[in-house]
Amino acid sequence: MDLDRRTAMAAGLGAVVTAAAGVPTAQAAQTARAAPPTITVPGESPARTNIPVARDRRASGGRHLALLTAERPPSDSGWYATNRVRASHTRVYALTAVATAPVETPHNEANGSYLQLAVDEGPFIDLARSQPHWYESPPTWGDLSVLDLGTVELAGGEHTLTFRVVEPTVLDDATAYVLSLDHFTLRPPPGRHPTLREASVPRHRADSATEPAKRIR
Repeated sequence: MDLDRRTAMAAGLGAVVTAAAGVPTAQAAQTARAAPPTITVPGESPARTNIPVARDRRASGGRHLALLTAERPPSDSGWYATNRVRASHTRVYALTAVATAPVETPHNEANGSYLQLAVDEGPFIDLARSQPHWYESPPTWGDLSVLDLGTVELAGGEHTLTFRVVEPTVLDDATAYVLSLDHFTLRPPPGRHPTLREASVPRHRADSATEPAKRIR
């Protein structure tokens, strides 16, 4: 075999190898572009809030929202934190938060207040689930757990998510408004998941702080 023919065959083989190697690379790049992003929002830097921020090196950003007070919240707003998020496309997101659970858990006997959530200018919804649902929340650090808060549907573009506390919780010998929030995450769930339904279902309240909100199932 002469030199020119060997060179041509080597060049052809190299092209085949390069093409074959490029296939998974192109597919991986296409998959990466198609994969919807996960949105993580630090709790300590909301756009607006009346909840104090505390420093703690265990927190993901070294700080977190820390509410612990017997003082009644403002009647028109409650204790709240409004966060800005940007969704790339219209889709359903699974919402989780590293925060205080509203019931006792295996790793923590103290509990926080129940949360309410509003998306944009919509009504506040009670994030109220059964005790077993909260009880199984995985531990993170301190008194905080990974809370499954259900799902929300967001259109592509800018949005606000507002967490609010309007009810105290019962502590050892007193009642207080309690919330620690490290961060929350919006994650596109795999497959098809139904969006949350709203239902006006009453539940026992420790105090009649404001109008009844709707509950998320």
